[in-house]
Amino acid sequence: EQIGNPASLKIISPDSIVTEYIQHPVALEPPQDRHVLETKAMFLTSKEQAKIRRQRRMAELKEMQAKIRLGLIPAPPPKVKKGNLMRVLGDVAVKDPTAVEA
Repeated sequence: EQIGNPASLKIISPDSIVTEYIQHPVALEPPQDRHVLETKAMFLTSKEQAKIRRQRRMAELKEMQAKIRLGLIPAPPPKVKKGNLMRVLGDVAVKDPTAVEA
């Protein structure tokens, strides 16, 4: 008869096993994790290293080109070589060719 009537139940009493406190058990390491072996680092062959380096440099170049197109960074100045000297220097070379060579 007392179980049917919730008002007559007295859960909170000094000798009750049910309390308002929550017990949090200590987190234990799972037993299967103790036996896991450390994996060794995998070394790449020279061909694989070269391939990764090429891919990384290609990605950096594409990113740089995209930034230049968006106007975030200025374009690098043209490289002056003997074959394209007149094209790069343009009007300056036409006005005073001896000053350009010096």
